[in-house]
Amino acid sequence: MDKNNSTNTIFTDKFPNLKSKDELKEHINKDPFKSYDPYYVRCGVDPEMREFFNKMWRSYKPYADSNFIKDLKKHFHQRTWEMYVGYVLLKKTITIKSHNNDGPDFVVTIGDRDINIECVAPESGECLEKHNTDGQVHDVPNEDLQLRLTSAIRNKKEQYKKWLGNNKVTSSIPYILAINTFVDSWPTSWNHPRIINVLFGIGNQVVQIDKNTLDSKSFFKEESTLKNHNKEDIEKAIFMHLDYSFISAILFSQRDVINTPREKEGSDLRIVYNPNTTNKLEPDALKVFQEYKL
Repeated sequence: MDKNNSTNTIFTDKFPNLKSKDELKEHINKDPFKSYDPYYVRCGVDPEMREFFNKMWRSYKPYADSNFIKDLKKHFHQRTWEMYVGYVLLKKTITIKSHNNDGPDFVVTIGDRDINIECVAPESGECLEKHNTDGQVHDVPNEDLQLRLTSAIRNKKEQYKKWLGNNKVTSSIPYILAINTFVDSWPTSWNHPRIINVLFGIGNQVVQIDKNTLDSKSFFKEESTLKNHNKEDIEKAIFMHLDYSFISAILFSQRDVINTPREKEGSDLRIVYNPNTTNKLEPDALKVFQEYKL
């Protein structure tokens, strides 16, 4: 274990117990906290939140990379998501074989097979933050939300290519991308998470009415691309593209770690298998996670 991870708390700064939002706001703007992720500070001043995260940390810390504590202060959502996934894997008695500073977040062993797991937690970005905080009524920004998810997956594809070139991964080992889709917690007009639209190229729901009989039927349009803010086509239907066939499955949660279940830890996680992967997982390899099916 790296000496930086020997502590039993991820909150290594000295935090006072604050009693009001005004005190918290004032504290966040003080040194050194003003340079930190605000959620790190907000959780650090709350004894209940500190213990919630430290409970996971005490199990997870032998597997954390040497930069974990330092980076968590700046990227709290991303790093606590990684910790949560690792903690749940351990709780479900899945062996974490290694966790290196350079390469996939986890190499786990299930049966006699290794599996790479990489974690990502997209940020909301300036546009979505404005929608969330300006107090105005907005249309649900479906395209912006999907672009956030596709961008995160695309970046991991480029990272995977570099790892292949540097011999950090082997193409014959299954790869699972664990993505926190809390950025996508906006409501939908359909019954499935928006990440499913991104993976399978599902567009908007439409209604077709027969002009003679007035009978109607509802279905989802196919949608293989999205337009970004520069009006460029961005690939969607991730599982339909051969470039993404290295992904064996997507493991996802629609909750940020702060709001994950306290009693049934990991029950928020769902797994979606890539039907076109070059590295298929055995059907019961990850039966500890609930499979999401269309």
